[in-house]
Amino acid sequence: MELMGHKMTMWDNNGPTRSRGDAVEHLLDLQKKLIPDVLDIMSGRYRILRSLHFLQPIGRRSLSVQLGMTERVLRGEVSFLSKQGLIHMASSGMYLTDDGEAVVKALGEVMKNISGLKSMEKQLEKALGLSKTIIVPGDSDQYPLVKKELGLACVKIMEQHLTAKSIIAVTGGTTLAAVAEVMHPLKQAHQELLFVSARGGLGERVENQANTICAKMADKAEGRYHLLHVPDQLSDESYHD
Repeated sequence: MELMGHKMTMWDNNGPTRSRGDAVEHLLDLQKKLIPDVLDIMSGRYRILRSLHFLQPIGRRSLSVQLGMTERVLRGEVSFLSKQGLIHMASSGMYLTDDGEAVVKALGEVMKNISGLKSMEKQLEKALGLSKTIIVPGDSDQYPLVKKELGLACVKIMEQHLTAKSIIAVTGGTTLAAVAEVMHPLKQAHQELLFVSARGGLGERVENQANTICAKMADKAEGRYHLLHVPDQLSDESYHD
């Protein structure tokens, strides 16, 4: 394996002992014990690359706002990442190079393990009796980018599990609105997908209502939709009329 310019292989008396991913995690675990600051720096730079992955092209000032980081600190980090060939700066803004995209992809699961999110997912699955839990890092109330990443994680799971003629019930809210924003044709199962509204109107912003989100998801996934044209809350008298 190669890490930061140095080729390394994990061996025991019988030869290589770990896969590439396991070896990286093992090395990072050792670094965490010997040089704790290394992982803090690595996590910060990975966060910048991951944010660029979702927001590119974007200017430095806008990115500093998204990350809650001063522009002076971000300038230094961006300069380093650019020298490493991970970021390209153009008049339209910054974006990741092919090497930068590869680093984001390769470090995704590793960073989840290091941060403890993978362990937290397992704990939630056990506590709630779920077969699969996905936790996205960050505070979506403070950083809008996190909600976009939540939406992408949801679409990815849908793509893995939906089959042709699946029926998807859609509720309202800003989180599912974020899912609709990043929805795309689902490669394996986009044929004859049916999206249905699971809630009525709430009297809130129309872009966050189930009917709006349902129709948008269906259009982007190249499926069909059925809307629910009733208020979200009905009195007993309305049910019996």
